[in-house]
Amino acid sequence: LVAERVRAGGTIVLNADGEPLAAAPGRRLVDAHLKRVVFFSLDPDSPEVRPHLAAGGTAYWADDRHLWEGVGDQTRRLGRVAAVPATLGGLARFQVANVLAAVTAAAGVGVPARWAVPALQGFDSDPS
Repeated sequence: LVAERVRAGGTIVLNADGEPLAAAPGRRLVDAHLKRVVFFSLDPDSPEVRPHLAAGGTAYWADDRHLWEGVGDQTRRLGRVAAVPATLGGLARFQVANVLAAVTAAAGVGVPARWAVPALQGFDSDPS
């Protein structure tokens, strides 16, 4: 598991919608208490994300229309899902998950989500 190899003080990005990954912070070799755990989810009411936020953690999620960032009890709308071309207007849910993973990973290395989302909104994969 890659989370086991993240250095102390580093950030572990986990998909809260994947049961084995969501459980990773509880694994002995992960040492989650020495690392920053950040979740992302397609479910705005994720059973993993809500308690994580309540404990002061950070998470990113999508509802039917928007991408969101939460830190503790503070939330911020980051942008419209449909504005990211790769999501095909929000219909390609796996791409919405990929966008959330990218935003979460970028934030984990210090790129603010408020910069990452507009960058993804400007990325057009049309080859013409």
